[in-house]
Amino acid sequence: MSELATTAHRCLTGVLLLANLWLVSSAPEAQAREQELAPVARIGVLSAGPEPMGGLRAFRETLAELGWVEGRNLHIESRFAGGSGENVAALAAELVAAGVQVIVAAPSSGIRAAKEATTTVPIVGIGMVERFVTNLARPEGNVTGVITIPAESWGKHLELLKEAVPSISQVAYFVDAQPGDPALAARAAALGQSLRLTVHPFGVSTEGELQAALQEALARRVDAVAVMDTPFFAAQRRRLTRFVLRNKLPAVSLYPAYPEAGFLMSYGTNIVELYGHAARYVDRVLKGAAPADLPVEQPTKYDLVVNLKAARFLGLTVPQKVVQRANRLIQ
Repeated sequence: MSELATTAHRCLTGVLLLANLWLVSSAPEAQAREQELAPVARIGVLSAGPEPMGGLRAFRETLAELGWVEGRNLHIESRFAGGSGENVAALAAELVAAGVQVIVAAPSSGIRAAKEATTTVPIVGIGMVERFVTNLARPEGNVTGVITIPAESWGKHLELLKEAVPSISQVAYFVDAQPGDPALAARAAALGQSLRLTVHPFGVSTEGELQAALQEALARRVDAVAVMDTPFFAAQRRRLTRFVLRNKLPAVSLYPAYPEAGFLMSYGTNIVELYGHAARYVDRVLKGAAPADLPVEQPTKYDLVVNLKAARFLGLTVPQKVVQRANRLIQ
């Protein structure tokens, strides 16, 4: 190779090296610019109850796994009514006004508020979604999502309470409903007949109604309590716990927050897992799917949590067959 060719080759090699160095050094800046220019998806999260801490964590983690990261290509608008039925409608309207592309709403009262606020923004519900669609396989309108407790499973937590405390015979059954609701009375009667219990239904939706119902439950000499969890009861959880502990009543609800507070047990769907499912719905909606393309899912996993500390306080020995079935024991 001539001296001229050698010199040219060295110059070309140097130029290529400098070009590579420039590309490497500028790559982060280019990536940052791409991220700044990338469209940001806006989603709304609406809870008629308090902030679902564990559920939101699972929701964000699942979205991140699917490529949706807050601060990069995702913005989440969150609204929590804290159990106030009056606030949830206004909060749903705020999310619609904020221009979100999809709303994740929980539980049923949150879904209802979102549906009343918009007929066009897709809604992913976590609750009794079956109330808002007529076809689970191909939901019409703008609502789809995951069912928390199928109707046929409503009595299972009461059945497990009877297994844990065979001596109970009179159960106060608290549901967020209008007092004297005939559907509630019929359901309670059916539950009582199937479990050989006397089930006293109490439909309450205000603090005053709850106070009257607690007094009436004592007057009827109930020896156990069942609570169908709703945003209203979630906001009243401490009050309910004080009531059952002060009166030495074994109590059951649907979610672990209740035995964690002092109830004897809970049995229901894993709500944290359901928020992860909701994130997958959101991912598909953001990629162009319509609610009709997303069949409503029914839960496949249920958790039994038993508070053995509460059992000792109540002077109870939980049968071993129930203890062995528990997904978690609180010692």
